[in-house]
Amino acid sequence: MDRTVERLWLDALSDVLSRSHLFQPDELAPEFDEVMAQLGVRTTIYLVDEEQQSLRPVPHPGRADPPPQPVEGSLAGRAFTLVESIPALNEPAWWIPMIDGTDRLGVIDSPSPTRPTPPTRTPDAAAKPWPG
Repeated sequence: MDRTVERLWLDALSDVLSRSHLFQPDELAPEFDEVMAQLGVRTTIYLVDEEQQSLRPVPHPGRADPPPQPVEGSLAGRAFTLVESIPALNEPAWWIPMIDGTDRLGVIDSPSPTRPTPPTRTPDAAAKPWPG
């Protein structure tokens, strides 16, 4: 990654982290999106439900919510379960896990300016662990 681009990402994330303790719950998605917009990125935050069965999008005013993602059988769920960032299959994006200490909170759907070449997949690849 270019040093300038890397610095922009670090600055954006530092900005979010330094102010995050001030956010009200309904401010999380818009505040995070505002900071990421400086990088030309539009993110969606998903939080896990109490039963840890589904990742639900945090509402963002003025934007339609995407559908929830199941924890079992989705890339979002795999990122959440394994606590690893995972590239999306058909778009330049990443599923990035969110944790607080040892607690898994959810994932961030984050578009990426570049996309790594995915590993070769077979039809049952979704049921197998990702190579690590």
